[in-house]
Amino acid sequence: MTPGTTRFHAIWLSGPLEDGVQHVNGYPAFGLAKWLEACFILLRDKAPLNTFSEMVNSAAAFLDLLLHKDNTPPLDVSRESAIALRAVIQKIQDLYVSDPTTIADETTFQQFSWAFMAFDNAFLLELGRLPVFYVTQKGVFDTRYLILDAAAVYHSYRDLLPQEAQKDTNEAGKCLAFNLPTAAGFHIARATETMIEKEMKAFQATPHQNNWGAYVEALRRTRANPKVIRVIDQIRELHRNPLIHPEVTLALPEAITLWSICTSAIQAMVADIETTKAHPDATISAMLPPGQQDP
Repeated sequence: MTPGTTRFHAIWLSGPLEDGVQHVNGYPAFGLAKWLEACFILLRDKAPLNTFSEMVNSAAAFLDLLLHKDNTPPLDVSRESAIALRAVIQKIQDLYVSDPTTIADETTFQQFSWAFMAFDNAFLLELGRLPVFYVTQKGVFDTRYLILDAAAVYHSYRDLLPQEAQKDTNEAGKCLAFNLPTAAGFHIARATETMIEKEMKAFQATPHQNNWGAYVEALRRTRANPKVIRVIDQIRELHRNPLIHPEVTLALPEAITLWSICTSAIQAMVADIETTKAHPDATISAMLPPGQQDP
């Protein structure tokens, strides 16, 4: 593989996500077009190879990436023309190694010209068939964060959340991004329930049943913050209980509202739990607004 291919791979793909989605950056395709066009012009104008060897190597590196067996998405209709173009570029690279100041002859230019034209037409068709889609913005949320790391909403206190809550928050973010509001509501409610379990453990609450109503009643018998408990009960009554019925579906605005309420409740529970520690972090416990730290 040509030196530099790894660098292009890092640009082309950010890496697979858990659900198989990959973030594609289209700029290298634009860059490849620039490098090939420049090579065409300089070969036509009989420029010495050492004046544009970097462009030749860059084009070769990107073609190597496209042709690599692990490339995603793989080349289909343009693969054969890419292989043919890469072979001509290799010939030019070999000429440079023999004599950096040499000028490619007319035969080499014609070979490059035909290979470039064939690849250009085939790659145009390839890009038109590429399974790349634009995900529209949902509310005020950054689409990239919804897909890549929705749990970033928890900022500096993220490490205080159970991994299950973070994972469900990330899943909820993806569901919002891809316009699956009912699934988004399900996952953010699960994240909240995981945090409620941590709240109950911190305040030694012992519910008689495994449901939100019993959780609320158990927390009311402890020193947990009453206003935090009321938020949990509000989510239970207005959102979570209806959500468990299969005939109930959420519209996108409802899912966005539920996301906001649940992430706010999770933040409040993180702060409430912090107050139970022998040496609480003031910056965390202060996330309970003034007047909410009831005895």
